[in-house]
Amino acid sequence: MLLRLEFLFEHASHTLADKSGWGSRQSLGTLLEILEVLSRGDVKAEVHKELERQLIWLGRLESSEEVD
Repeated sequence: MLLRLEFLFEHASHTLADKSGWGSRQSLGTLLEILEVLSRGDVKAEVHKELERQLIWLGRLESSEEVD
């Protein structure tokens, strides 16, 4: 599911650059699809767990003497 979200965010980024009517319609459709995926409870829980893991990892990097 996270790979699907990654694809959708990349697609949204790409379509937002298109200023035509079709580009706007495709951007809106992609954003609605992202909202649909993120509204699922299992996805919310998985994203929350992944963000927690990333925060822990960044905390370790921040406290490391080897990282500038």
